[in-house]
Amino acid sequence: MSPTEIRTNGCKMLGGTPDSIETLLDVLAHHPLNRTFERAFIQDLGSAGWRFHGNFQTISHVFDIRTDDPETVKRLTEAILVNRQMPGFRSQPSAAKQMRALRRMRGFK
Repeated sequence: MSPTEIRTNGCKMLGGTPDSIETLLDVLAHHPLNRTFERAFIQDLGSAGWRFHGNFQTISHVFDIRTDDPETVKRLTEAILVNRQMPGFRSQPSAAKQMRALRRMRGFK
């Protein structure tokens, strides 16, 4: 794997050039992540590196980035951890609570 693969980043049409890591860091600093994706924000892929994946609560800016570059891993991890402390993130129901509510609405237990 190349050090960093940006599979998607931003609200782009198919075939559009994804935004840069710097753009994602800026969005992370100003908009709360959507807790629906909480378990996928940071994933250790073992020897394949790390995956950063999610979307935001107040804007559409999907991201899916895979990297084994230590500096990129550090910067994205820190930005996501800071974002998770934002009031807009913390006030959302957890992903588990959201899923339980959806199941109840659809008649599943």
